[in-house]
Amino acid sequence: MGKETRERIINNNKCLDILSKNKEDITEDERIFLKKEYTGWGSILGNKVGLAQFFTPDHVCKFIAEYINPRLPEKPRVLEPSAGVGALLNYIREDAKVTCIELEPSQCKILEYTEPTFEVLNMSASEFCRPNYFDLVIGNPPFNLNIETSREWKCKKKTGKINSDELFLELAIESAKEGGYIIFILPQSINFKTGLNDIRKIIYDTCWCIANISLPSETFAMSGTNIPVTLLILRKAPKVLPKVKTTNIKELGDAEFILGQPPIISIDITNIGYDKKGNLTPIYKDDKDFTQLDYVLDCLNDNLVFENICPEQPEWKAKGKPNHDFLCVGKVGMAYNYAKNGTHESMPVMYNQLTLGRGARN
Repeated sequence: MGKETRERIINNNKCLDILSKNKEDITEDERIFLKKEYTGWGSILGNKVGLAQFFTPDHVCKFIAEYINPRLPEKPRVLEPSAGVGALLNYIREDAKVTCIELEPSQCKILEYTEPTFEVLNMSASEFCRPNYFDLVIGNPPFNLNIETSREWKCKKKTGKINSDELFLELAIESAKEGGYIIFILPQSINFKTGLNDIRKIIYDTCWCIANISLPSETFAMSGTNIPVTLLILRKAPKVLPKVKTTNIKELGDAEFILGQPPIISIDITNIGYDKKGNLTPIYKDDKDFTQLDYVLDCLNDNLVFENICPEQPEWKAKGKPNHDFLCVGKVGMAYNYAKNGTHESMPVMYNQLTLGRGARN
């Protein structure tokens, strides 16, 4: 057992000791300790006991919040259906009305002790139902687990179970208002796995895909796993909007997308700012805090259109790929390699996947 794992176990047990106290007896320092030091049991006790808990790194939480906060309305309604101790909510707007769903009782208790204004529900997300209600649904759900549910779901299997990746995405789409945002951290298999065709089809039929950001295996190293993940940003489209054909069949194929679907921003973060041991790997030697995520945030906040790195043929047009694979981001396709060849080795690889067409030029 390594030093970092031992420290995680010690701190987790200290948190459990704090939770044994009455709420009114906990000091402010203890509340801060609960919020910062409880890291779950992912990779310590395994998925069976730990429920695949790998908490989101702080700088990723900041990136998401800095992107989404300016886009939310006043007093937004926010749902986190796999809340853990609320890491993803740490930087979300203070005026937000937050609902948290968490199955593990001790984590619910931490949320109740540290976030008294949150609505905290100790239940399985598979039984939650509050449709068309939230301005933002945000989450880092457990990956690739089979979850039993009594509710009806489009992706539910005949066994009465549903894959966790499908469940949380379908729940997010159901729960979001029209025009509401969905931001999820998911395994990269969401882009291509045959078994996830059904949920990709639901996304294709109900949402605009805004961005698909690939995060490297080092991202969650400090939480105990080295799985590369995808940060998927969606927006629920109004039902009244039709699907429309692309403007150039030769270039984009005889396909159609929901009216208003922008070119999908595909990003491959090649350096998260540290290696698997936690050593800093800065882009600039004189600025160790500036990472590729900061660079990407500047681009997204400026509504930058990557005019010079729009591929002539999007990856979803590859032979044999259905339209509902439109959110794919790959590292072997023509679009990716076209963008990579024009990207400095210290920078993320970024490009647009064309959907409806290029539009008119002035």
